[in-house]
Amino acid sequence: MLFQATLFAALLGTTVASSGSNSKCLSSNTVGTANYQLCCPEGQGSGKGTVGDSVFEFACGQYYAGKSGSGTQHRQVNSAKDCAQLCSSPDCPGASWHSTGKKCFVLGSGNTDYAPYSPAKDWMVLTKSAETPEDPDPEEDCKEFIDAAKETAAAQCTSEKEQQKKECESNKASALTEAKAQCEAEKAQLKEQAATAASQCETDKAAALEQCTAEKEQVRGEEKAKCEAEKAELTNGATASAEQCEADKAAALAGASQQCATEKEQLRQEGEAQCKSEKEAASSQCDKEKNEIRQQGDSKLQQCQADKDSAVANANAQCATEKDQLQLQCKSEKDAAASQCEKEKNEIRQQGENQLQQSKSQCEAEKAGLQQKIKELEAKASSVGSGLAGGQWLSVDEKCRSNSWRSLCDGTCSQRQFTLGGVDFQVKCNVRTNGAVEEIWWYRQSILECAEACALNPRCLGVGWRSFGGEPEKGVCHANIKWDHIYQLVNTAFPHSGGEHLIYAKGRITPTGAPGT
Repeated sequence: MLFQATLFAALLGTTVASSGSNSKCLSSNTVGTANYQLCCPEGQGSGKGTVGDSVFEFACGQYYAGKSGSGTQHRQVNSAKDCAQLCSSPDCPGASWHSTGKKCFVLGSGNTDYAPYSPAKDWMVLTKSAETPEDPDPEEDCKEFIDAAKETAAAQCTSEKEQQKKECESNKASALTEAKAQCEAEKAQLKEQAATAASQCETDKAAALEQCTAEKEQVRGEEKAKCEAEKAELTNGATASAEQCEADKAAALAGASQQCATEKEQLRQEGEAQCKSEKEAASSQCDKEKNEIRQQGDSKLQQCQADKDSAVANANAQCATEKDQLQLQCKSEKDAAASQCEKEKNEIRQQGENQLQQSKSQCEAEKAGLQQKIKELEAKASSVGSGLAGGQWLSVDEKCRSNSWRSLCDGTCSQRQFTLGGVDFQVKCNVRTNGAVEEIWWYRQSILECAEACALNPRCLGVGWRSFGGEPEKGVCHANIKWDHIYQLVNTAFPHSGGEHLIYAKGRITPTGAPGT
């Protein structure tokens, strides 16, 4: 009976979503691109749903931004529902979720000038609504629980055996094929399973017997109370109440045979007909029929309970036997895998210690070189000054300096190579670039200003720039930052008017993909 309680809890904890084509968006367990496709077919769509105690409206292809920023960033946010849950505090008006990057930007009380920006591929905005969530329908929840319990009751023992067998096979395969990467995790998992597997079957059996006893006592108590109610209702000639009693009895004895329900219905109809025709003798006749019904119900309930107890005992015995066999087999394989894992772990540890010593020496040498490079860059940066009155800006074409954006690639500025902050940069026009980790630098007046900042960061591979307009014109830098092993820049052609441009550090990276001057 443990699975019934678990299923019932899962039904009660389900997130409620609004009706419509996207009603499952904020209640689905899908993640990443699959979740975005469910919410936003072909990148479009909108709707609303309930997450926790709040109603959210969502719109696809947009994200929130403003001078005060885009909100607090959270990483590894797998779904729109998870992003909405991060916006549960009262001071959060909304959030932006990026499905491919699995990022969630949560707005707070400090974000007062935000607005939606579009088009934005793989983005969606979540706006908290003032609506009050609708209460779930208890009757519908109960029906779903009963239907699910009926479907899974007969297969519970088989499911447990298959699950345990799958877990054993998975642990074995993981220990044999992924020993180097997962050895420590597998060792902890094997110890935990070895400690709990011996008592799991007894725990399940005790819980099942305890649940059965509780249900038996509950049914008996309910039957006694309902029979007393039937007696009073039949005495007063309340035909509608008698029908309700029969319905309640049928619901309580859902596992009884259809034949029992048919016999009860026939007896009720006979009693009702006799009550109508013989009003004076209705009370005594009703008592007689009620006693007969009670005796038949008690007899069948006792037989049903005996059959149920026998079936549970047989199933538990068979389940325990098969579980013991699986546990013995699993323990043997786990012991062998653990021994092999320990052996390979020692080899890996020895190799790691050797490589670590080599890496330390190499790291110290590289660190010294980087520190020297930083000192040189700081010295060059201090000699440049503000960049507006002299220094390396003097080598930049005046037409390239005076217009912050479009002249870089519209023919007004003919210069394609710049030296800023001691670093040589090359221009690529009408491309959108990805492949590295992107950082946003707000309120920069030109792409050359972005490049100066990039020069001082040795991990910066290049920068793009997008205008916000205004006078003087301002915009935002899209800095491509080398991070771990992600350092390749890939261009995508973007020839539209006012498109994006890239200026990259030639000595650090050469972009691949779409050509550009």
